[in-house]
Amino acid sequence: MIRVLIVACCLMLLASSLAYAVERELQWDDGVADEYEYLDIPSHAITYFTPVDWEKAFPVEVRFYGQRYGEVDDIRGQIVVWGPQTEKTATLEEHPDSLVVHARQQFALADVPATPGWFTVPLEVAELPETFVLALYTFSNEERGVKVGLTAPLGQPTHSGTGQVMSEEHIEESHVLREDEREWLMRIVVRSTPYPQEDFTSADLTGAQYSYYDDGEADGFVTMRKNGPMIQVQNDRSRTVDRIYVYAKVVGDWFDTERSGWIYLMDKDLRTIARKPLMYGSFANEPRWNFVDFGETPVPAEFYVLVTPASRLKAELHVGYDASSANQASFYGTAGAFKLWAAEAPEEQTNWMIRAHYH
Repeated sequence: MIRVLIVACCLMLLASSLAYAVERELQWDDGVADEYEYLDIPSHAITYFTPVDWEKAFPVEVRFYGQRYGEVDDIRGQIVVWGPQTEKTATLEEHPDSLVVHARQQFALADVPATPGWFTVPLEVAELPETFVLALYTFSNEERGVKVGLTAPLGQPTHSGTGQVMSEEHIEESHVLREDEREWLMRIVVRSTPYPQEDFTSADLTGAQYSYYDDGEADGFVTMRKNGPMIQVQNDRSRTVDRIYVYAKVVGDWFDTERSGWIYLMDKDLRTIARKPLMYGSFANEPRWNFVDFGETPVPAEFYVLVTPASRLKAELHVGYDASSANQASFYGTAGAFKLWAAEAPEEQTNWMIRAHYH
């Protein structure tokens, strides 16, 4: 019970201090190696919990502090993330409580520094369970291998141990926790989205190189299966568009879906100049600006930008709108045609949060 309370307190502190981070480094160590240990068949193992304020978490990389010694030749170590079976992992019908691999990555022991230092191993994209065990296998012995750093005793129950996690019900037997209150210097960087995303504020997307009509604050969101939001852009000359930014969010399972909407560039007669997919996976359940790269697409002085969400029941793309002022140049339509306003937003006061950036 004490251990659970300590873990909860640590996670609450971490969540409150980093509530708006896109990536977080999870750690139990204090950053100082007091001594080093090597292991042969058992793994250096440490239990972690995904951030409590995130809906999903995905591994980015593992960092451990250690040093190489002896002639390791072409020996390869391995990072493995163990966790409970889910619909998205392997399932063992005869052993439903057994832990399974959620992510893994090999690395060359020869790449680990010969002097003590941090070493980074990138991980494949996978959705992490709420509780997981991070295991480092180095297959070391007295003559060669990798020693991993340990903290001095930290005065509280440890999350670090050794062994191969085989079954959730026998986790204390297979993942043997240390009794000396030390922690491995092993950390994992996690991300709230499966792939890296640039963070933009509305203020970042302003200036002479942009065309837009919204004030940067969303007063609501709309979605639709057919048709979509459209803005008219009028310049004093032809220009070259390289990006279209959309402020949106996904309602539903944004990680598993491969759905996409579409962004169209059209001339004043609504003839398509170019179109690109707008991937749902570029967004998450929290609204954000994201863009589609149009390279260097020439557009006339007057053109239109159309976003068609193409929403379905399991995943819906919701586009933001600003209703703080009169509609300046926002429409509703499809490729090649205007449509009667059918969006659940006030037509007279809607300015779609769609912005064009010029090369």
